[in-house]
Amino acid sequence: FVRSSQRKYCETSKIQARMSIVKAEGIVIKGFKYGESSKIITIFSRDFGKFTALVKSTRNIKSKTSGVFDNLNHISVIFNKKDSGDLQFINKGECINSFSRIKTDLDKLSSAFRMLELVNHATHDYDTNEELFDLASSCLTSLNKCERNSGNYLLYFQANLTRLMGIKPDLVEDTPLPGADKKETFNPANALKLSRKEYPIVNSLFDKGLDFTGNMVLHRNELEKIGNMFDHYLSNHLEKFGFLKTKSVMYELKN
Repeated sequence: FVRSSQRKYCETSKIQARMSIVKAEGIVIKGFKYGESSKIITIFSRDFGKFTALVKSTRNIKSKTSGVFDNLNHISVIFNKKDSGDLQFINKGECINSFSRIKTDLDKLSSAFRMLELVNHATHDYDTNEELFDLASSCLTSLNKCERNSGNYLLYFQANLTRLMGIKPDLVEDTPLPGADKKETFNPANALKLSRKEYPIVNSLFDKGLDFTGNMVLHRNELEKIGNMFDHYLSNHLEKFGFLKTKSVMYELKN
């Protein structure tokens, strides 16, 4: 009996050694129902990267966490982190920002979900990228507050995602000014060919901040064309880019 108790104690100690109670701040990228009242969510966190976790009974109307783990929410969670990288179990959570103004505006919601989908495609589980988290958080915060030009923030996110992933494109003017050096060479796979009007717009996405981006007045056709260029570029340079489901779904909703 003593040996059995010692064995159980050792096994319990080993399990506890592989787990630690941690607190994390993150954004809910996606989630789906699990069982009668639980939910499995994917969180992109600042300190632990992207991970999947189970939240028990959160879909119960009487639960204190009802609504906390909705998609897009910026949350704080406490969970027993397992080193094995398996499904995590969240013990407690609270909402930092639900981005309520985004959720009531279809254009803003479209941009926000596109950002989250790009984060999901650009990251691997448990790979920490604090700069990417800060970029996503700041873009969503500005998008939530803005009164106009909401599509600009998606362009800013796309552009700076390429920078953070180390795949920033060369910007090439398709119709250079007369007298410009036409012998300049570049790799077409690593470049964006832009019109004379598009060039300063895209250049400012890299060189200027969010406040400047939010004040740019762009026609919807310009937004779509530049956004599609970035999508195409990212699809050629990110290993697990895949099909942008959100893009097609939101297009159908708006048309």
